Amino acid sequence: MRKLGFMWLLLGAAVVAALLRMAGSPPTEHGDDAAVATGAATESPSEAPSETATDAPAPPMQDYAAHCFRELRARNPVGRMLKLNANRLANRCSIIVETAPGSGRWIFDWRDGDNGWRHEGELRWPRAWPATITTRGIDATELAGERLMTMMQSARDHWPESDRDDWLYEIVWVPAPFERALVYITFDDRRPQAGPHDALSVVYDGERQLEGEEYAQADALYPLTRFELREDHNFKGALYESTALAESAVSLEGDAGVDHTDPLHAGIERCMHWLHEVNAGARVLRVALDADTCWLLQENAHARDDFYLFSARGTESFEESPSLSLEPPPAANLLLDRSRLSAARLRERLEQARGTPAGLRVERIAIAWVDGAMLWQFDGRAGGRRTQVWLGDDGSIASPPLRFPLSAEELDRGFPATSPVLSVAAESVLP
Repeated sequence: MRKLGFMWLLLGAAVVAALLRMAGSPPTEHGDDAAVATGAATESPSEAPSETATDAPAPPMQDYAAHCFRELRARNPVGRMLKLNANRLANRCSIIVETAPGSGRWIFDWRDGDNGWRHEGELRWPRAWPATITTRGIDATELAGERLMTMMQSARDHWPESDRDDWLYEIVWVPAPFERALVYITFDDRRPQAGPHDALSVVYDGERQLEGEEYAQADALYPLTRFELREDHNFKGALYESTALAESAVSLEGDAGVDHTDPLHAGIERCMHWLHEVNAGARVLRVALDADTCWLLQENAHARDDFYLFSARGTESFEESPSLSLEPPPAANLLLDRSRLSAARLRERLEQARGTPAGLRVERIAIAWVDGAMLWQFDGRAGGRRTQVWLGDDGSIASPPLRFPLSAEELDRGFPATSPVLSVAAESVLP
């Protein structure tokens, strides 16, 4: 496999444990009862993969967080940030960030240990929160190394060094009465009398430590995503829902009466196999398929703005093209939301297109990211004439766009001629 292409996901990987956070009174000491009451994960920090792979000591929290936050922002360089989490003991980093500047739509992106980065897809705003955010979210100054060092030292001053070990550094935007970012710092409690999941934590508003009622408010407003929660139903706070999960019930309605002898249905199954089993969370610009082949026009998982074409016939082998010329590259953090593309949803849209106009014989399906949303193209014949049906992100009839990207290979395979046509980038010739 091309070194800078798709990363195979390890089959049978363990379900990801919830990102860890303990709550209490500031500065506070937590036991197992507090962890259960607040919905905090019950994974022991001492069991997390931290220093087992090497004899070198783990970096201090401020250095680990600085590196983590730099990587998160480099992967998602635009839009407002709402949550940054650096979990040193479990070696996890995560971000909630806008899909694109000013979109008001959010995604969850994270790295679990050494398993690589993964865009989990779009999120829905917590129901109990106000409908929109009017502030800047997390300011870039919060990510500065000097700022991280200052806050960590302030938190460490509460307990002797022997009592604690660096665990979590989190910057979280929360709504009223704050409507700004707070810093949540958590230590693993290493005192002799501490239980296996005990923690020491403190919360800051700017450089001011929160206490009493303010601390309780900040604790109650602390949000999680379902990717972090992993079905820990003890948590009762704000929850960022997965858009894909919220829509799954609608999508599954398309499963009834599936014709497994339909060549295009078989092509859909194969294409979704590749999209969900092989893609490690890189940005996807276009998905296309016919009865024989699946094409994924996507970004290199290791280098932003380096796009290439993945193609496969069947489910056993595939090909990857050299880098494609794409100028200018899309700036948004999320292109096609792969979490919302499933075989069931594709079959729904296919049957809808086949009825508009009646009798359309669809031969090719293409889905591309256009102006911040998914746009669906169904190409075939109706009444002996070449016909395309276009559907918007919500399944409504759409007008043909001015631009709809495709690769030169797909054009050669019969897909309608749209622009831009992406060809292999010319390599520079060394003198």
